[in-house]
Amino acid sequence: MGKGSDEGMELGGQVNGAKDPGSLTELEATHVPAIRAPARVAAGEPFEVVVTVGCGRLHPTEKGHFIQFIELYVGDVFLTSMYFVPERLVPVLKATLTLDAANGPLRAFIHCNLHGVWRAEKHVRVE
Repeated sequence: MGKGSDEGMELGGQVNGAKDPGSLTELEATHVPAIRAPARVAAGEPFEVVVTVGCGRLHPTEKGHFIQFIELYVGDVFLTSMYFVPERLVPVLKATLTLDAANGPLRAFIHCNLHGVWRAEKHVRVE
């Protein structure tokens, strides 16, 4: 997959996300990435980010339906990725990072082998 802007992440011309975060469809509930990170961090100080797949429901991890990878960005800058195999790995990415005041939002992309690319973002205030 391309590392950079949304255009590099598109598969089949579409990046999916929650249309109404307050009322997720069943498909969205198992595919939209969830980004856990503090709402505020000190500039240059390390903090942990955890990206999981699904909001309230776990995504399947079986041979015919699984998450192939999770990628984490800050703004358009690629930070890290993790690839998964079915039946053995639960799709969770954990990273410790630092931000400066000029960084954009944290953005996560996941790829489901059946349902394509999904994204979410979280704003973290850097003080």
